[in-house]
Order: sequence, then structure tokens, then C-alpha cells
Amino acid sequence: MLKATQATLLAGVIAAGTLGTAVPANAGPHVAAKPVTATASRPIHPYKYKHVKYIGKKCGKKLASEARGRGPITLTLTHSASVSNTYSATIGVDIEGISAAVGFDVTKTHTKMMSGAYVVPRGKYGKLKAYPLYSMKSFDTYLKMGGYLGKGKAYKVIGFCYTHSAK
Repeated sequence: MLKATQATLLAGVIAAGTLGTAVPANAGPHVAAKPVTATASRPIHPYKYKHVKYIGKKCGKKLASEARGRGPITLTLTHSASVSNTYSATIGVDIEGISAAVGFDVTKTHTKMMSGAYVVPRGKYGKLKAYPLYSMKSFDTYLKMGGYLGKGKAYKVIGFCYTHSAK
């Protein structure tokens, strides 16, 4: 549960990027307050990430490449494609914090080589499609001052999935 002072402090971080001044809790009256400010080189991130765990692999939905043809033919995909890591979360989050927690840059784009083949039977029209293959991690987001905010997932590109069909 957030106390009123924590909520006000958080609002100051999000809205203005400045906390104002800070004095240690156990400091006497002779200790001067120090200004605390967010800068481009030292942003203030009010979140922390816990319970990071691997949850499996998943084929993406964005088509990376496709080959089509009438059989008899061998469809082959040999292609270089740029695909990006990504993330999803139930709340607004800081990308650097998520990247540090899951162990990879969630915004990085990779160029991957792929090669796959499918033999289309005589008289059929075949398709061979490639999609990004992701390794997934889940995480929980908390305020550094306390309080659960929501869940998220991070997806790292590790290769490609292939699907084929013939009609």
C-alpha cells in the first residue's frame, strides 16, 4: 500500500522528472538537503522487476518470408531477415529496467539467416512461410517504494518457425 507521501513523490518523478530535495531519514537538523534530479544520463526509474522466469518458446505472427509454387517443386527459403526483440506489459514501464532484468535488450533488432525447404506434391499448390521464433520470459513490475503494478513478458528472437501447406 502506498502512503500519501510516496504517491506524491512518485507523481513528482513521473510528471516533472525531479524529486526536489532529499535528506536521510536519520539525519539531524544540521544536515543540508541535497537536490535529486533526473537527467538523460541518470534517469530516475520508479520501477523494479521481480520473478523473472523463462516460460518457453513461441512463433511470432509477423511473416518474415514466403515461397509459393505448383508441384512438383521444392520450395526453398534462403533469406536474411531483420527481426526485433519485443516486450509487453500491463502498465507503462522503463525499457532499460526490463532489459536489465531479463538479460537482453528488448528493443534490439537482429539480422538472422534462414533456410528451409518443402517438397510440393504433383498437382498441388504449396506455400512455405517463415515467422520469427521467440524465447519468452515473464516478470512482475513493482514500485521501488513498494506496491505491485502488473505483469509483463519479454520476447527474444532466437530463430525462425516454418509452416507449409499444399492444396
